Amino acid sequence: MSRPSPHPWTSAPLLVFVCAAQIAAAAVTQGQVTRRLLPIPDLPDAQLSRLEPVIQRHIRRTMERLHSEARDPSLTRAQRATAYGEAGRVLQAYHQLDAAEPCYRNAALLAPQDFRWPYYLGYVYQIKPALEQAVASYERALALRPQDQVTKLRLAQAYRDLNQLDRAWSLLKELSAPELRAATLLGLGRIALARRDYRAAVEDLTAASKADPAAGIIHYPLAMAYRGLGQMDKALEQVAKRGEGEPAIPDPVIDGLEALVVGVRVNLERAYDAVQLDHYDEAAEAYGKAVALDPSSAANRVSYARALHLAGRRPEATRQLKEALRLDADNMDGNFFLGVIEEEEGDDQAAMVHYRKTLALDPAHAQAQYYLANALMRAGRYAEALPHYRVVLRYVPQNMFARLMEALAMWRTGAPDREVLVRLEEARAINPDYADFAVAIARLRATSADPAVRDADKALALGQELYAHLRTPDFAAVVAMAYAALGRFEQAVALQKEGIFLALKLARPELVSALSKDLAHYRTHQPREKPWDLDDAVFRPVRLKGS
Repeated sequence: MSRPSPHPWTSAPLLVFVCAAQIAAAAVTQGQVTRRLLPIPDLPDAQLSRLEPVIQRHIRRTMERLHSEARDPSLTRAQRATAYGEAGRVLQAYHQLDAAEPCYRNAALLAPQDFRWPYYLGYVYQIKPALEQAVASYERALALRPQDQVTKLRLAQAYRDLNQLDRAWSLLKELSAPELRAATLLGLGRIALARRDYRAAVEDLTAASKADPAAGIIHYPLAMAYRGLGQMDKALEQVAKRGEGEPAIPDPVIDGLEALVVGVRVNLERAYDAVQLDHYDEAAEAYGKAVALDPSSAANRVSYARALHLAGRRPEATRQLKEALRLDADNMDGNFFLGVIEEEEGDDQAAMVHYRKTLALDPAHAQAQYYLANALMRAGRYAEALPHYRVVLRYVPQNMFARLMEALAMWRTGAPDREVLVRLEEARAINPDYADFAVAIARLRATSADPAVRDADKALALGQELYAHLRTPDFAAVVAMAYAALGRFEQAVALQKEGIFLALKLARPELVSALSKDLAHYRTHQPREKPWDLDDAVFRPVRLKGS
């Protein structure tokens, strides 16, 4: 495959361009420059009114300062250029690109040797998009910093979007910065894809994905490259992985805009992005800034509390949630998350108050229904827990633990064994791999007084199947229980001893105690009379644990 011709603005011709720019700039007088400056209109009130008040104030102060400095005859050209450029940066930071554009154009006219202004202008045009203007601006910026790799990358991107593939390819091949590797390889891969050089595209795009695994956008062009090679399985695999994340481009010039942004909305966006990356301390910092700017927002305080909690800062999270509920007692998320924290701290009674409040606000809140049901089970209030589990299953039928607890709550409230068995069999049919259903069924069949339910042979078969698959003390106990129900007490004793030995190995003293009590019965030829002891841990779902 032939290589594209070198980019026309590289090496020696670039120096000629720089010199020409310098000579032209020197020939322009102060008066001529002033006459060529573009007017900077204020943003219309209707446009500003859509922004948060704190952002409106920031923009208005910036524009007032610019108009004052633009009229000040005592300022030098460099000072006026800075005034226009800094105003453009503020406007760009708030995505007011149409207003930022003339600011940057004026700054570039007043200070033609300042790299920042044509670079910012190129970035504005690239976002809008106005790609031909973006190319012209980036070329001016590159003339001022011929070795700047980020500028070369952005210029190459603009060339590629204009289908000037040779120019884009030539620039990308000059890049060597490790931090730009993923973005560079993505650009080369896209160019190879456009040229139908699918093998080269796969090579570059695969390397790009390895360089920045979080850049989900790479997977789609990689899928198209595999499709071009006729490898449809790999193409579909990449399509399934595609996302929106772009390769990281560390850019001190553009990244510096973030420091200008003071609005609540932007801090919330930063916090959201940080949460997606599991950077919870960063998220908490951004939410904290948003709350400081708008202390009256209960919703923002709840989000702040969630980030604090994820960062392991539970006391601070609790304070923020309580303040949020002081501001808005009916904040549903605030009530729910405070209940979660109280449960984590071991206070089920307080947690239940907030779960109930959550459900008063939204009866379809499946998590609150589930956590409340578990708390009621721990409190021994089985009849109250039962309807909450049923609501959970209405909204989240795949919650297998809720299905198990529904059946156990039925048994504890005195439901006939055959009704409990029906619910367990239905649940097992939905998910045969959920072993706890088989354990509960075997226990019922081994001990029930109802002839329609009792079947020790079936209990034994179930228990043996479980124990053959995985040797646990619980499964051993089921087999022993079935043997005892069949009058085979020697085997029951042997299996029960194995279960105790396994429980000791797993350091589960509470289970050792329960199994030892059954062992004593089996040694005296007494089978179990009930599937569970009333104080069995199975009726007490484990509490949530904090980070």
